[in-house]
Amino acid sequence: MNIHELKLPNGKDIDSTVLKYGVHLATRNTLFCTVALFQIESDYVEVFYNSKTKEIGRIRVFDDTEELAPYLKKIDISDLLGA
Repeated sequence: MNIHELKLPNGKDIDSTVLKYGVHLATRNTLFCTVALFQIESDYVEVFYNSKTKEIGRIRVFDDTEELAPYLKKIDISDLLGA
């Protein structure tokens, strides 16, 4: 599976492709939706899910690790630091 296949206009298969080939890394909540983060090869995929309508509203693909900041802020490493 090549991540660039996710960027094709055939949006009907994107969600099943992420679930089949992606590794779930984290989940975060926003005011309006739940965002699930997946990794496929060296790329990251965010799936924005509206829990009220039970629909995927948006899928975003990126490869810049700086965009992982909302997830990294939630990781508690105090046990690793002996604090």
